[in-house]
Amino acid sequence: MDTRAKVIELTAAAGLTAKTLVVGFFDPVLAAHVERLAALEGPVTVSLLDPPDEILNARARAELVASLASVERVIIGDARGLVASPQVVDMTAADLASREALIARIRQR
Repeated sequence: MDTRAKVIELTAAAGLTAKTLVVGFFDPVLAAHVERLAALEGPVTVSLLDPPDEILNARARAELVASLASVERVIIGDARGLVASPQVVDMTAADLASREALIARIRQR
């Protein structure tokens, strides 16, 4: 399966339903993301937001996230309010913290 087909634009998200909607930056995609997504009852829909000072562009991040087995679809943009979901998981704060820790480790080396 071409997992790029799991990536949709925000305009196509209106009216969709998802068991779990995960909101995050995924910039860059880290092993911690894979673990967090796998720990949720899947499949999940990911709403991919633009972080401050992005490292990877949205399309690249969306395709990486879409390749994960636990991900049903990736919506580029903020799909909160567009996608009906009984469970919304906001990973933005954890994403920023993980990203800053990664940058700090790289700078130390």
